[in-house]
Amino acid sequence: MTPMPHWPITLDDAMRVVLHDCPDQTGSTAHVADEINRRRLYVKQDGGPVAAGQIFLRAKNYPELFDMIDRSTVRALPAVRRRRP
Repeated sequence: MTPMPHWPITLDDAMRVVLHDCPDQTGSTAHVADEINRRRLYVKQDGGPVAAGQIFLRAKNYPELFDMIDRSTVRALPAVRRRRP
């Protein structure tokens, strides 16, 4: 597990931590959500678990950070290759 520099972190930061440990920094939204919940990297305000749908929406809303391969697969973009909005 990658150590976290600050606590609490944002959902997109938690996603990048999990994806960093995946081959090609690519993973399913379900896997990313499960790992975030298992590691307790991000806790929703209501205390509930992060859902795969939230991972999809966050990736879709941050195209400079993530690439959606399909509706259930997300890739973290390297810092040097991030798209400009």
